[in-house]
Amino acid sequence: MGMRKVSWVLLLTIVIMVTSGCVSQQDFDDLKARNRIQQDRIADLESQLSTSEVMLEQLQNNLESLQAQNDASSGSNAEEIAALEKARGLRRQKEGSKNG
Repeated sequence: MGMRKVSWVLLLTIVIMVTSGCVSQQDFDDLKARNRIQQDRIADLESQLSTSEVMLEQLQNNLESLQAQNDASSGSNAEEIAALEKARGLRRQKEGSKNG
């Protein structure tokens, strides 16, 4: 009968250990809290990434627009320079004919 009692106690101990798991409730709660914090952090970072991607796209569009304006401006500047050089050449020719 003593052996039977020991067997029951051993079986009961094993059942309690198996059903209670390997982690204490406090450890489990701590892990859940950490997991929640990490999920919140991931959501924040995803939001920041999305905002940054929108800003990047806007800046790229602005850059393309400014480059197009610069290209157009450079073209008109080249035309103005050519016209000024032509006028300077004509003036020198005029001055040369007056002096000569």
